[in-house]
Amino acid sequence: SAGINAEYGLNLNVQVVMDNFMCIEDIVFFSSNEDTGEWVPLLLLIPLRLGLSECNNIYMEPIKACFDLPHNVGAVGGRPNSAFYFIGYQGDRLLYLDPHVTQESLSPDSIDLERIPDESYHTRKVDLLPWEQLDP
Repeated sequence: SAGINAEYGLNLNVQVVMDNFMCIEDIVFFSSNEDTGEWVPLLLLIPLRLGLSECNNIYMEPIKACFDLPHNVGAVGGRPNSAFYFIGYQGDRLLYLDPHVTQESLSPDSIDLERIPDESYHTRKVDLLPWEQLDP
């Protein structure tokens, strides 16, 4: 577990589930502060492969169910030579954003909370990738 609060003042634990299995006791352990025992937000990263040479259709409905969870933060994947950030689905196609589109950065010291220039944080372009084109 990696506590991401030392340098940035964030109160978040991140755990990579390396063997695609985590029991409830582990989740309780990783979502509590070691010193105080208080609840801490937990981001679980679950690397997995959805088939050998193509995505097995048996995974389609469970992946859709994951996107239906209220606290789902998305998934990273794509097709050969392309990486995408998946945010949902429509029918049998996955909705994705292209993480390679660059954004203007803001210095934390120069941000005026009353006038944050957030135009570049929004998009009108969400792409669709058919399930059969997804790289496992």
